[in-house]
Formats: sequence, C-alpha cells, structure tokens
Amino acid sequence: MPQLLVRYAWLWVMLGVLINIGFSRVRLHAAARRGEVTRADADRFVRVALAGLGGPILAQAAIAAASGQPNAFCPLLLAPGASPFSAAAWGVQVLWPVILLGWLWRGDGAEMIARVWPILRSRSRPPLRVTARGVRLAVTAALVIGAAGFFLFAPHPADPAAIADLCPVTTTASHGP
Repeated sequence: MPQLLVRYAWLWVMLGVLINIGFSRVRLHAAARRGEVTRADADRFVRVALAGLGGPILAQAAIAAASGQPNAFCPLLLAPGASPFSAAAWGVQVLWPVILLGWLWRGDGAEMIARVWPILRSRSRPPLRVTARGVRLAVTAALVIGAAGFFLFAPHPADPAAIADLCPVTTTASHGP
C-alpha cells in the first residue's frame, strides 16, 4: 500500500485539490446567491483553480508515470539534465510559478482572489480585509519561501548516488529499450 501512495503521489495530490475546489465551489455559489460575490467570479475562480492547480499536477503525474520511477517525485529529485523526464519535471516546476506570478502581478488574478478570499476563509475566523496588493505579496512570499526550502532541504539533485535507492532509474524510462 505505501508503494501505491508514493508511486501515484501526484494523483493523490490532485484528488485533494479536487475535493478542496469542490468545497470552494459550493461556498462560492452559496455566496453568489446571497449577493456577496458574482456568479461569474465564483465560476471563474473554480475554472482558474482547476486549470492553474490541476494542469501542473497532472503534467507532473504524466511525467512521473512515463519516467518509470517507483517514486513520483524522482524526476524532481534528479538533476534536470539527468533524463528527459527530469528536464520536463523541472520545466513544469519552474514555469508554473512564473505563470502564476504573471497572472497575479500583470493580470487580474490578485483582484479576483481578493474578492473571493473572504468567502473561502474559515467562518470561525474574524473578518479580514484582503487587498490585491496583499494577495500579490503573500503569494510571492509563499513561493519564494517554498523554493528556498526545497533547495535547502531536498536531497541534492546533482548527486544521484544520494538517492539511488529511492530513484534507481536515472537516464531513461525503465520500460523501454
């Protein structure tokens, strides 16, 4: 059983995302009926969340499956040049935050999140005034801190020997010539 959890970890992550987006949709549609948010904003938030979170997760799942590794995170633990799968996984991992930050800073993403965030917060918390600027700063800080943590604490990707037991296939898929 633990092997299934590790091998298909990206799909388990996607399941969690889908459940959370489903709950968010219910709350946003109820808020739209009360006039707290427009139905268009509620629907757009759900679509953007599905594409913005689901796209990279499903891309990483496909890359992990194609790599033949026993652990779904191996393509990210190996150096980008170790295999085409590592290069693709790192490409997704670098490109996704860049697209997200562009949507927040240059597009209308921060404004949309600022409008719907108060509805998605826990009802037991005191009301919070959310601004687009606050959204931009908070998400940017979270991405920078997350990236720093990954690079500081993840196994060093340039050393395949350090993760050989975890990721035995380093150059090609294990199911090909």
